[in-house]
Amino acid sequence: MFEWTNPKKVSNFTQYYLYLLFSYNGRIGPGDFARGFFFGYFSLLLFSILSLFIVVWISFGFSLYWVWFLVGLLLFTLNIMALAFLPLKRLKDLGWGEDARVLILLFAYIGTILFGLGPIFLFLTCLFGREQRIGNPNGGPCTIFEDLINRREYLLGEGSLCLKRKDFKGAIRNYEKLGDKKLVIRTKQTHISYKFDLLHTQITRMVDKEVLCEDLLKMTNKMSISVNTYLGFKSSESKAGLENE
Repeated sequence: MFEWTNPKKVSNFTQYYLYLLFSYNGRIGPGDFARGFFFGYFSLLLFSILSLFIVVWISFGFSLYWVWFLVGLLLFTLNIMALAFLPLKRLKDLGWGEDARVLILLFAYIGTILFGLGPIFLFLTCLFGREQRIGNPNGGPCTIFEDLINRREYLLGEGSLCLKRKDFKGAIRNYEKLGDKKLVIRTKQTHISYKFDLLHTQITRMVDKEVLCEDLLKMTNKMSISVNTYLGFKSSESKAGLENE
């Protein structure tokens, strides 16, 4: 369930952003930090504000004040975790030791009460600081984003090759590994359309060869309405196609 906490087990972009915001393991580069902050954290912040607003509105209606307090505490904790774990992994990339990382975060967030500039300096350091490439004790550089892009391109390419060979099962397996439900559904629909076209073609050839199966051809024509509806065609389009035949 929480395999995304291990950077080596991240397999999709949802897990990638969960890893950036809520995992302490590994190190991340400036690109990962920027994506985690501008896309991941701002999405979390917007979600937290909207969720708290909805819960407060519902709770006041039923006088359940303790509900919005608990939800607010949970959302506050998640935001604090994100603001801590995201820069911590970036500080690992810069080569800072464990004690130094803790002190930097404490001075950045607690010091902001006195100076107001701590988080700004921390943000700029994480965004523009140069990684420690040689002798970094925190492991190798983060390549999760690039690996996910390469994996997606590979699976899309394999799925496309399977479709060219009419290997629909192989294409579906690749798209399922990719986690793209829309492509899986589209491929299944294409498979149904392909098989139905083959059936209709075979029956039409039998009729052309004077095989007595006109009833079967009419039945197939009627079935095309259900097939086209499942594949996403409008009923009017399906009827128009039958009338043309």
